[in-house]
Order: sequence, then structure tokens, then C-alpha cells
Amino acid sequence: MAEDAWVDAVRDMLSHVAGECPSEETGCRLAVAACEMGEYMVQKVELNQGLEGAAACEKGCSLCCHAQVPISQPEAELLEAWIAENLTTAVREDILTRISGNMELTHGCSLEERVSVWDQTPCVFLHESVCRVYPARPLVCRAWHSIDRGQCQAAFDARDSDADIDNTPYRNYVLGVVRDELLRLRPWPQGDAVPLPEAMTLCFRKNHL
Repeated sequence: MAEDAWVDAVRDMLSHVAGECPSEETGCRLAVAACEMGEYMVQKVELNQGLEGAAACEKGCSLCCHAQVPISQPEAELLEAWIAENLTTAVREDILTRISGNMELTHGCSLEERVSVWDQTPCVFLHESVCRVYPARPLVCRAWHSIDRGQCQAAFDARDSDADIDNTPYRNYVLGVVRDELLRLRPWPQGDAVPLPEAMTLCFRKNHL
């Protein structure tokens, strides 16, 4: 699919979803539809290009889960709803504790300062190298991937946020378009994507989790 056609298809589909559901459900439904549409197109393109299964990423490989992930408001709303429905009170409280600790170390810091504490700031949803919210994970997490785990390890060890990581084409672009459309349809008050810990704090406060 040509780039302009993909942008138009995403915009048309998500605009339709936004117009068809109750306002209190809009964020979650937009995020679900966006993830499903993006994943479908990634699989279709990579299959056609003979790239299916090329990624070296696998369960337990969590190096990229130490980077700060920016998310849209619909993604945060989906995560909040999924957590409330699927995780125990004890796990939710543990996540809140992790969010607080993460923000103490990273809030207001520059990229260089955040990278310097990568080893101390794993994703608030990461537990024993496994994602607790994998079915509802953000679009950036779905997009980031590598075909060489050694490159990921080297970049992590060197604290190199600009390292070139070999990956398959299309995935970052396809899912990036989807996230940009979520940001356009349902923006945060500050407009841009928000770091995941801060986004979840805003969402939990709003819904009194």
C-alpha cells in the first residue's frame, strides 16, 4: 500500500470508530482498533516481503523495555482499562509504586540523563523480564524490534541512544502513522505524546485506580 493511501486508510477507519462509539469508550476503542489495524498491515507487508519471523525479539528479551516510551491518550486509556480488568490489586499497587520510583529518577530529565539510568528504570510494566500488559502494550513497543540482539545488548551496555539497530522496514512507519492519528484524534492537553509513567499517572488519577 502506498504511503498516502495508508495514511488515508488509517484516518478514515479511526475517524469512523470515533464517531460510532460513546464518548466514555472512545479512547479504548480507538486504541484497540489502531493496534489491530497496524498489526494486520505489518504482518501482511512482512509476509509479502518474505520478512515474517525475521525479528530476533522474543519473550524474556527486554533490553528495549528500559527506554522511555511515549504514548497517546487512547493507549493510556486502553492500558488503564486492561489493568483494571486483568491484574490483581496487589499487582496494580506494585505498578503504582514502580511508576512513582521511575518518575523520581526521570521526570524532567534530558535524554542523556535518562539514558544514564537505563538499568534503574525498566518499564513500569516489566516484571522478571516479561511484560505484564503485553496484549495491551503501546504502539511504540509493537514497533520497536531488532534482527540482531547483539546490537541491542551493545547499545544498552554503552548507553547509546543513537545506536543503529538493524530491523525490518515498514513496521516503524506503519505503526507510527497509526499512533500519530491517535494523537490527532484524541490529544493530550499538552498536545504531544506523553512518557508512559506520566501518562499512566494522569490516567489513574482520572479514574481513581
